[in-house]
Amino acid sequence: MKDSKLIASVVVFKELHDNNKDIYDIIAEFLIATIIYNKKWNFNSTEITALVEKEFDFNLPEAVIKTTLKKRLLKSNFLKLENGEYFVNDVNAKIDPAFESNYKSKRLLYEETENDFISYIQSKKEEKLTESEINNIRDNIKQYLLGNGINEDYTQEISSFIIKNQNNKEFKERLNVVKEGLVLYTGIRYTADLNELGQWKNDLTIFLDTEILFFFSGFNGEVYREIFNDLYKLIKEINLNSKSSNRKKIQLKYFEETEKEIYDFFHVATLIIEGKKTLNPSKTAMKEIINGCSTKSDIVVKRNKFFIDLKTAGIQKEEDSDYYKDHRLNIEGNEVIKELKQVSVKQKRDFDEDSCRDYLKLFTKINVLRKGVNNQGFDKSKYIILTGNRFVHYLAHSKHIKPVEKDIPFATDIDFITDKFWFKLKKGFGNSDDRPKSFDIITKAQIVLSAQMNYTVQEKFTALNDEYKSGKITKEEAISLNYELRESSLKPEEITEINLDENIVFINEFSIEEHIREREKLKQKVIEGQKAKNELERRDRIDRSLKIKPMKRKFRIISVFLFMLFITVFLALIYSGYLLVNFLQEPGDSKLSIIGFVIGIIALFPIYKYGKALLLSKNRKIKNHFKEKIEVVMKQPVPNNVYKK
Repeated sequence: MKDSKLIASVVVFKELHDNNKDIYDIIAEFLIATIIYNKKWNFNSTEITALVEKEFDFNLPEAVIKTTLKKRLLKSNFLKLENGEYFVNDVNAKIDPAFESNYKSKRLLYEETENDFISYIQSKKEEKLTESEINNIRDNIKQYLLGNGINEDYTQEISSFIIKNQNNKEFKERLNVVKEGLVLYTGIRYTADLNELGQWKNDLTIFLDTEILFFFSGFNGEVYREIFNDLYKLIKEINLNSKSSNRKKIQLKYFEETEKEIYDFFHVATLIIEGKKTLNPSKTAMKEIINGCSTKSDIVVKRNKFFIDLKTAGIQKEEDSDYYKDHRLNIEGNEVIKELKQVSVKQKRDFDEDSCRDYLKLFTKINVLRKGVNNQGFDKSKYIILTGNRFVHYLAHSKHIKPVEKDIPFATDIDFITDKFWFKLKKGFGNSDDRPKSFDIITKAQIVLSAQMNYTVQEKFTALNDEYKSGKITKEEAISLNYELRESSLKPEEITEINLDENIVFINEFSIEEHIREREKLKQKVIEGQKAKNELERRDRIDRSLKIKPMKRKFRIISVFLFMLFITVFLALIYSGYLLVNFLQEPGDSKLSIIGFVIGIIALFPIYKYGKALLLSKNRKIKNHFKEKIEVVMKQPVPNNVYKK
């Protein structure tokens, strides 16, 4: 339960601080509790420093403990000093009941919070969690809240639970108070003299890497821009309060290598615009840079504006010099790279040897600028790299680079420096609107999940390129997959409770092979659907023709009947004429009279024409009638059960 001690301790520390208690008074309360819990009636400063760490997990500087003993416990007559040893005057002294009750309640409250996390994680698992898994989860939760949980096993589930409870005010405040207490605690750890609080006295040059410069520009999203601006405001306040009005206490710079990296980055953006290179969808900054650009000149304009903005903000390029005069200060070397690689492989971390070599060069520069002095505390470290790159942060804190734990690393993250400046300037936590964005636990959860999303996109993009080059997928499949990956890359502010579940599915389940299989299934369904459609249309035609055929037959019968009727009538008329001629013919009739009679008969032919016209008209009406009936049938839907076998 060591870490739960620390969490309860920092929460109590923060609450006492909020009640306007002096930091030395707060430390004195912890010292008294330590003494009474352990019945340690006499001790020296080294012994009590170790006991405080054992009891409350507070690893405080012995100098701060000494000052507290002198200024608070000796003055209040709780202790007396004889021959370098402290003695308790009243061995029957009791711990302040309010302090003891508060500390116990905070531990219980934290354990309840732990159980809430565990219940959520259990709900996402098909099998019941083992005792070992539960203990691992507890450890991960503590590390997450203490700021060390980026690469732990359950960061995804922990971050997800936090996002799902982002509107739960009590839950959110319960976790945020841990962060705020840690700011106070770590501030004390890195401050030898608490009397110097309220102002920054020493010169410090902070070298910003590419990621941090992109934070400044907003290329990585608004959350990162806000986080940088919070730090920038603290730096401006320090410089404005500096007694030396013509020289800044805190300077922001970047190395030549960083400038080259940025130029290369914009060059790649140009190649993407020109269609000569594919956008890596995991690169949020690259997506932002090419957004709205259609020509090379558009990219150049953005690049120039970027460097003008840096200059306007007072962020300058460091003048180059010879950093290899004293080889003893050289951090680089094949042996150290080999050791770092071996450790990374054991820890299952990605390791880029070329990148490692480049970063070690920058560490050498910092070591040279510090003249090899790295143990004077952050306030007096003089030079440090501020990085947004997790690999750089990992290297800087590796024991192969920083063998002495209390040494100040060559590089750190933005949270570390923001925390230190906030504590140093005694900003406090009264107004939540003034607190840095990085203090918010929701922001941390968004950053963690965004990083995991983009890491997954990077992995899949690399695999996609490999499969395309090896011919396993077509160009069309590669383009489709690349588009889907591009849509899946998210900035922290884009991680919300609404899209959380689908993003988690993507992180855990997205597979190029599965995606292709699903597309093939979809294609097959389309083909099968077309076949089914064609078959339905064929059957539909058959069904309709079966309905229309009797109508056509009926029409033909009626037409033939009318025609035969007309012919019969016409022939009957001719025959009647013939009979009439024979009947009327006299023996004395001349041929001329017979011809005249026949001509009279021929005059009857208009009756034939009229009859034919009448027949055609009637036939047309009948035909139109049947045509209308056929059209009605064609428009009727086919019953669903027509084709059932």
